[in-house]
Amino acid sequence: MQRGSFDVARCTVARLMKAMGLEGITRGKPIRTTVTTIQLFGSVIGTKFAPRHHGCTC
Repeated sequence: MQRGSFDVARCTVARLMKAMGLEGITRGKPIRTTVTTIQLFGSVIGTKFAPRHHGCTC
């Protein structure tokens, strides 16, 4: 990599950026994480469903 008039190795830049807590931009598609069933339906697990009776005789 060349910055201005300095020749710097890619690994040196990576090491210095890691030490400073910097991250470069991510190219391509954004990372999609898996959403588990428990995260989606966690509040319904263990719930007892009962039919509602509204006075109808059906």
